[in-house]
Amino acid sequence: MNNEMKNTLVLILILVLIGMNACRSNKRATAVDSPEDVIREACYSIESFSVPVGRLEITFGGQSFALNGSIYIRPDSIFYFRGRMLIDVVRGAIYRDSFVVINTLERICYRGKNEYLQNITGFPVNPESLMMLFTADQCEANIALHSNRQQISVIYDDYNQYGQFALPTVLDISASDGINRIRVKANFQQILLNRQEQVNISIPANYRIIDL
Repeated sequence: MNNEMKNTLVLILILVLIGMNACRSNKRATAVDSPEDVIREACYSIESFSVPVGRLEITFGGQSFALNGSIYIRPDSIFYFRGRMLIDVVRGAIYRDSFVVINTLERICYRGKNEYLQNITGFPVNPESLMMLFTADQCEANIALHSNRQQISVIYDDYNQYGQFALPTVLDISASDGINRIRVKANFQQILLNRQEQVNISIPANYRIIDL
C-alpha cells in the first residue's frame, strides 16, 4: 500500500471523529494560519464523555455511506471509537502518544505514533483535544481552520443541556487536503458524562499489522 493510500485511509477514519478547537467566543471563529495558535486549556470539568449511540453520514469521492457509531473519551488517557453497519467495520483508540485502528472487514490493524496523525492533519491529535471537539469546549462558534496541507471546518448544532453543560448533538465536519473533499455529519442520539467504561482494543492474532 503506498503512502497516499495509507494517508487517505487513516484520514477518513480519523476525520469521522476529529476536528479542532477555537477560542471560546460569541463570534464566528475565522480562519487562522496556524491551528496550533488557537489551542487553549479546557474549560469544562468533564471526566469522561460517552456516546453509546450515534449516527455518522460520510461523503467522500462522490460516494456516501452511513455508519452507526459510538465513542468514549477520557481526556487524560484514551479516545475510543467503533463504527458498524450490520457488523463492526472499524474500531480503534487514540492514546496520549499513539493510536490503533482496526479494520475488521479486511482484518488489518493500523498503528503508529500520534505524530503521524499530526503530519496528516496539520495539528496535534490526542484525547484531550478530541474531548474539547466533541463537547464544543472552547469552540461554541463555527470553526474554519487551515494548515499548509488541510482545510477543516466544524459546525455545531442542536445543543442540549447535560447537567451544567450545553453540549452539541450534531457536528458537521468538512475537510480537504487540496485534492479530496470529505464530509462527516455526526448525530449523537445519546450522551453520557462521567462514567467508567471498559474498553476492548485487543488485536486478533490473525490480523495483519501495518505500522504507519
